[in-house]
Amino acid sequence: MNGEIVDLFLIAWLVLAVAGAADGASLVRTLGQVRREAALWDSSTIGYLRHTSEPALRALAVEDAAALAGVLIAPAGLLVHELAGPSVSDSIASLHIGILLAATAAGLARPLADLLTGQSIPRRA
Repeated sequence: MNGEIVDLFLIAWLVLAVAGAADGASLVRTLGQVRREAALWDSSTIGYLRHTSEPALRALAVEDAAALAGVLIAPAGLLVHELAGPSVSDSIASLHIGILLAATAAGLARPLADLLTGQSIPRRA
């Protein structure tokens, strides 16, 4: 309600660049691990992620992808704010990131709940 005028956009861009690089590097490493494990099971990368009983690897891959998507959404709001002026664009971008994170949590919870309740996993992913 009593916000300050934002005029240091360079700092925001630098933070987003560092976050994007870190999230991108993490996703690349995670996908490399998934590809290696999928090859051991003679499965595709996506197929392995959908059917694996390894919750940590699935969570890492999905969370890294969601984080990178969030880092791509945030600059859109920042750019609109910087060029056009309405500060509400930052809020709208934040709302979209929140929805993305909620969808990510729900998407991760469903397969884990199935494993916890005793649903069997397929023989081959």
